[in-house]
Amino acid sequence: MNQLPFSRENLFKAFFFGAFLFLIYQLLRILAAFVGPLLSAITLVMIFHPVHRYIRRKSGKRENMAAGVSTGLILFIVIVPALFFLWLVTRQAAVAYPVVQEWVMSVQTDSAPVSPSRAFSAIHKVEAVVQSFLSSWQIDSRDVFLNTVEQLSNNLSTLGTWLVKNAAFMMLNLFVMGFALFFLFRDGERIVRRVMDLVPMESIHKEHILDRLDQTLTAVVRGSFITAVTQGILAGIGFAVVGIPFSILLGFCTAFLAFIPFVGAAVAWLPASIYFFATGSLWKGVFLLVWGA
Repeated sequence: MNQLPFSRENLFKAFFFGAFLFLIYQLLRILAAFVGPLLSAITLVMIFHPVHRYIRRKSGKRENMAAGVSTGLILFIVIVPALFFLWLVTRQAAVAYPVVQEWVMSVQTDSAPVSPSRAFSAIHKVEAVVQSFLSSWQIDSRDVFLNTVEQLSNNLSTLGTWLVKNAAFMMLNLFVMGFALFFLFRDGERIVRRVMDLVPMESIHKEHILDRLDQTLTAVVRGSFITAVTQGILAGIGFAVVGIPFSILLGFCTAFLAFIPFVGAAVAWLPASIYFFATGSLWKGVFLLVWGA
């Protein structure tokens, strides 16, 4: 008598395994809407984990209390100022284009040629090269600059409108992030330990790998975050010194662009420096070039 290729027991196993995969898929679809808040929570936990360790040590290793204090500090010291800053940026973006357009006209009107000297000969050569390059490619630096500002202003204004219309969704995301922060601070180390227990490796090697991963990932995330914030602040100061309007907006854009490898913050300050060279504002172009570099 021929045996069936699948026994009754195997069919039940296959059915329940398929049902399990389907439930996992549906769970991932639900969590997909909160990927942003969850990743933000993981990033903030990695950045502020040394602070949490200090709070936990001072609280007598009371995990719930330490996790609650750490979460509250992040929400009120980082998240609330960040939301206020984002609101300020979107407000500036809404009126940026006409003001920048007027400023560009005033720069071109007020620009006066500087008499060449030995001290400024290199600067004048750079200006001549920039103007020659733009002319050969029929590039109008003013139009390029204004088009870029207009596009950026429109995008940030759209973001501000979206934030207002989706305030309830934003509050839900903040709740999810705060919830994740609390449990990651409280149980994060235990979760990592249990995952590492599943790795078929000797304990001493697992501890070594875990320590190296913790040091590397924490250093990369913390370094990238601090570097981006610092570059944004310094760029905003530089833009304010040379008289570019909405320096806060441009500083925010510089901080965001600083996360891009290789080019980074130069995408924000280099076009402005080239524009000053092309319009004859030599000291402003040199200042931004040196300040940004």
